[in-house]
Amino acid sequence: MDYNSFFKLFDKEIQYKHYENLIKDPDYSNIIHKRTNRFLRELRRNPASNYEKIAEEYHMPKNQIWNWDRILNSAYKADLHQSFKNWYIKYLDFDIEDASKGNKDAPYAGAYDILRDIRNLIRDIFENQFFLPDDSEKFLTKFNAVNNFLSVGPPLIRIKQLRALVDCHIVNILGPEMKVENDPRNKSFFAKSQRLETINAKSLIEARLPSVDNDLATQPLRLILNKYGWYHKTRYQKNQQQIILNAAQINPKTYQLIDRMGQVVPGIYSAGIPHEGVSWFTTIIPRPGVRTIIYKEAAIISKEIIDEIKKRTET
Repeated sequence: MDYNSFFKLFDKEIQYKHYENLIKDPDYSNIIHKRTNRFLRELRRNPASNYEKIAEEYHMPKNQIWNWDRILNSAYKADLHQSFKNWYIKYLDFDIEDASKGNKDAPYAGAYDILRDIRNLIRDIFENQFFLPDDSEKFLTKFNAVNNFLSVGPPLIRIKQLRALVDCHIVNILGPEMKVENDPRNKSFFAKSQRLETINAKSLIEARLPSVDNDLATQPLRLILNKYGWYHKTRYQKNQQQIILNAAQINPKTYQLIDRMGQVVPGIYSAGIPHEGVSWFTTIIPRPGVRTIIYKEAAIISKEIIDEIKKRTET
């Protein structure tokens, strides 16, 4: 499968859910009156690239017509002549109103939740190497950016709290492309963005998650595993191309580590983040009613260990 074909299927899935929820919403249910079945049938028969035109024909509200650019790059769409704070509060208000309808029924939040529902299907596509090498890279960069933006975030109460803090001038929000510089003369820092506003502060706290990179590991156990070659980057050949992934090499069926010589390391298993890139989206928390990867890995590793103990006791 190539990445573009994959994204078209994903695009249709998430947009269909958005419009399905929208026409069920009491605030919008009268838009298409008795034409609900016809509208949904048209969506099913068409690719997602036609959805905007169809939504306009059925007189959907402009702010409810799906637009990837507006969703992923909202802050860049803010009027440069308008107060960014005022724009941001309106943005949060819209988010709060939508999210208050719940992850199942909200037009946008409900559509975003589809990502979590189909995550295991997407993981199967990636782990079974159905993508070509170039398309795997696109998936890990382009799609991961979309997935992280839409499916990872704070609960509704935190959005409401943030809105209150911004409104009370306790929290300041800067626009896109923020830069922070040091001001040695005043022993302070100042931050600015493309919108030219500036914020000064005496302290700077950098709170970004580090990338998943085995070379950056500092824990004593990981350093020893690296030293003996038990942890190393995954390399594999595909279509005359060598692919190097910054993830621990494992046997995907047993989760046992594979050393630099290509041999399984007895008794050592790896689960979760260390093999991000071989697997996909390993940082998730369990969800009710879903065979989350964390449960799957734990079950397989536990069975492997128990089976090994049984073999040793039997002999």
